[in-house]
Amino acid sequence: MHKIVLFSFFLSFNVFAWPIKEQILFTENDPVHNKSHDKWTKLANTPTESILILLEVLKKSPSAKRIIEQAEVKAAKVGKELIDLISAGEHSITDTTLIRHFSVSDPLAVTYETRSQVFLNSDHNIEDALLDLAHELVHFVHKEAFNPYGDHFDFNDFLDSTLEGRGGEIQAYLHECAVMSEIMRSRFLKDENCQRVYFPTNKQRSLEQGKAAFYQLGEFKQIFLEEIQLFQLNEKNFPFLTDREASFISSAYGLPYPLASLREFKQIMAKVCRNDQERYKYLQRAPSSMGKRLKKDLDKRCSPFFAFYESSDNH
Repeated sequence: MHKIVLFSFFLSFNVFAWPIKEQILFTENDPVHNKSHDKWTKLANTPTESILILLEVLKKSPSAKRIIEQAEVKAAKVGKELIDLISAGEHSITDTTLIRHFSVSDPLAVTYETRSQVFLNSDHNIEDALLDLAHELVHFVHKEAFNPYGDHFDFNDFLDSTLEGRGGEIQAYLHECAVMSEIMRSRFLKDENCQRVYFPTNKQRSLEQGKAAFYQLGEFKQIFLEEIQLFQLNEKNFPFLTDREASFISSAYGLPYPLASLREFKQIMAKVCRNDQERYKYLQRAPSSMGKRLKKDLDKRCSPFFAFYESSDNH
């Protein structure tokens, strides 16, 4: 079997952080007592030891404790400890790598494998790191793997999965707010975004408010509507979309989430199409019917993305 590692998807974004003066979490027996605004990497001698401390502190939140237990089960299924799958990084992201396997003798016979790793922003203070970790573990546990090579992978479904889907940004942010309300109560009461979207006794209202907030585009709405025309989509395909000022911004792109997700989708598909072009080269020894089949599929799916890939290659 010929194995090619294709690329990594970075589909999660940094959480928002505001300073506070007090919280109910940190007691005299906690390692983080009176140090909540210090860098989390200074909690212990190594980042790994510091992450273990963060996990223990998070377990004081009932919501976070449940997610950590689920994350431990998921890690065990691939023969790992949870701590093996969490590292310090430049940003807080859950990085899922899609690996495609195919035989040189039959490039159309393809299997897939995914691997996930959580990274925690090494510049964060302890409070922000705790919230980021709680957020990213939702992605790690619940985010459903998607296959951009599938026949039905389109932007509409991609955006829905990224924001509204299981383990998506809305669920992760609401979980972050739940954790904040349980162990950083003072901060939670001052946090305008959580107050707008999180209602502990009304899950459905929280989801609806989350959708309304994450689909706010502000001044970028017209740009978004112009760009989605490439995929024969319009405003009717996105009923929650509004031009209200955006409160939730992707740290990866510095843009409101719908537009950031559109840019991400274009990058993913450009790489997918470039990789399919490479796979097409292996068909030189294959029957001509097989080559025609793949070439037809490649042209159909990838014509909108080749120009994007070439432009990104030149930067």
